[in-house]
Amino acid sequence: SDWSSDVCSSDLVWVAAGVPRDALNVFAQAMTKASLSGSKRVSVSSINLAASETVNAKVKELDTDASGEAANLHIVLEQVKEFCIKQQRKNAFLIEIKADDELFQRLRKLVDLRLLHVINEGISVGEAGRKYLALILDYGFYIGVRAARSVDLFNKQTKKVAYKDLRRLPVLKSA
Repeated sequence: SDWSSDVCSSDLVWVAAGVPRDALNVFAQAMTKASLSGSKRVSVSSINLAASETVNAKVKELDTDASGEAANLHIVLEQVKEFCIKQQRKNAFLIEIKADDELFQRLRKLVDLRLLHVINEGISVGEAGRKYLALILDYGFYIGVRAARSVDLFNKQTKKVAYKDLRRLPVLKSA
């Protein structure tokens, strides 16, 4: 019964983007992986593997949960991953809050499906009167990617997020 003294460690909280259900799910899967490998402790690699498998399950659920819009949501998700991981080398970004914008609406649906997570509901960057939503990619999207080592992980220490750090995030723009 010595699974880990750090069940609620900042690493697990960070991997789950502060979502309790995801943290419990990832940790349960990591415990299973550790047990199957004969370990009595949950390791970082078992948490990473569980996070990667969890995001794959979420992507499969997208087809069921968003049936009519699934194809468009997959396209937007790939655009976000390309923008964040390959172009910006960051795991978080900003999108201007525009209720009538198609991209913004699809990103909100990806949040509902737990593929993206909200860091901040509304921050201004530069111009007054324009608000941005700060989002972070689910950890499972980039942990297994070779390029993940060069991705700048936002708020890895899970400290209180400073507005100056949010304002430095890249802005994803609508086409």
